[in-house]
Amino acid sequence: MRRFNPNWFKHVHNKALKMCEDLMVQNQHVDVAFTRHLDEKRLQYRIHLNASIDCVHFLLRQGLAFRGHDESEESKNQENFLELLRFLGDHNGTIHDVLQSAPKNLKLIHSDIQKDIVKVVAKETINAIISDLGDKLFAILLDESRDISMKEQMAIAFRYVNKKGSVVERFIVVESLFSKYGLSLQKIREQGYDGTSNMQGQYFGIYIRCFAHQLQLALVTVAKNHVEICLFFNLVNSLLNVVRASCKHRDILQQKQLDKTTLKRPSDTRCGSHYGMLSSLLDMFSPMIDLLEFIMEDGVNAGHRAEASSLLDAILSFDFVFKLHLMWKVLGITNELSQALQRKDQDIVNATKLVKVDIPDINDFNSFIAFDKQKLIRMVEFYPLEFSSVDRLVLDSQLDTYIIDMRSSDEFLKVTRIVSLADKLVEKNKDVVYPLVYLLIKVALILPVATATVEKRAFSVMKIVTNRLRNRMGDQFMNDCLVTYIEKNVFNSISNESIMIRFQNIKNRRGQL
Repeated sequence: MRRFNPNWFKHVHNKALKMCEDLMVQNQHVDVAFTRHLDEKRLQYRIHLNASIDCVHFLLRQGLAFRGHDESEESKNQENFLELLRFLGDHNGTIHDVLQSAPKNLKLIHSDIQKDIVKVVAKETINAIISDLGDKLFAILLDESRDISMKEQMAIAFRYVNKKGSVVERFIVVESLFSKYGLSLQKIREQGYDGTSNMQGQYFGIYIRCFAHQLQLALVTVAKNHVEICLFFNLVNSLLNVVRASCKHRDILQQKQLDKTTLKRPSDTRCGSHYGMLSSLLDMFSPMIDLLEFIMEDGVNAGHRAEASSLLDAILSFDFVFKLHLMWKVLGITNELSQALQRKDQDIVNATKLVKVDIPDINDFNSFIAFDKQKLIRMVEFYPLEFSSVDRLVLDSQLDTYIIDMRSSDEFLKVTRIVSLADKLVEKNKDVVYPLVYLLIKVALILPVATATVEKRAFSVMKIVTNRLRNRMGDQFMNDCLVTYIEKNVFNSISNESIMIRFQNIKNRRGQL
């Protein structure tokens, strides 16, 4: 018979008590341990995703390629995205540990992941632009150009007056634009196009062809209607044909001209192209004579030699040289006007002064020298949706009070431009005091002067983003890259947190925030 051992009962009791105490400690529960593990995984995923977004942000802002031809682990250069992500890890221990411990199916480096992040960033950028536009009146400016793969691309700019009274132009690549972003055709008041002469201003406003292109077309039309000048430009075109006929001709011309200036064919709608061509021709006149003499002696056939001889006689004549200098002087004067019309900060009032168009001068709000209220009242008749018949009566009275108020203010008397006037009205809360006057000023401000800003900003960027090494980009990816690069200021204001949230919501993800 086993003897009773009181110590055994005490041992069992103490063990049970310890287990009970452990059970009462909540942070030792299995579910707590599981939750802690899950929270750690979420934190790692968030750090990893944030690092990938930082890489995308840098590459988009600089207009750089994401991928290369060899991204294998054995590659000495895995190209921009992967190399930049590795660089971040090498200089941040936390990111390095997360990258090293990430499972193979959750690396966040696949090309689809990169494109998803870019798409989200572009979407957030566009939403910020649309949000700022709100329900304001706006003008649209469109232009088109071919990319490196010779595909036609179109860009659209919104021109509107923001809450501070400043004129803003924002760019979006056309992609079911109005229906996708809930924009209303009812809010369009002006339309500006570049070379698309077949477009009509049929939606709620005025169709305005680019002022700079109007000038260029007017000059070309006048020139072609004058027989002597038309013959002069035909002769210039023949010279260009000779230069461009072969690479050998171009090489000879460049050897004669150390700065390697090139002759480009002029375009009837390309601003300043005729002036630039004549400037180059004057600069290369002597090498051009040498080239024609070379062709006369060593031309491939009698026809080429005869053509060179005829052209040489023509360009050495007093008649040709006189017309060359005359047209260069004339086009030089209008070229300055063309450049002024293409300024980013140009407004309709200054543009009409430059081209001597007789329309109501909004700047007379400031000078008060030739203020014509009746012209302004007639101007609002073009905008019946904004100014009803009652509004016109009220505006008539409001203008009287407004002009007296402005004359008594030293601050407003110093304002010289309509853009500055709008800013000052908002700053002094006068836009609330004179709402119809301010509305009239906003309508004048959104009138587009030139589509040159679309061309200079959008299509100069397209040459950077879609270069020779990236000529096979998909349309969606290219559009997203263009939007973020062009609108860097808006893009830079988008937080990584909002990007991560939208990234998670566009599809089911393995990782969770």
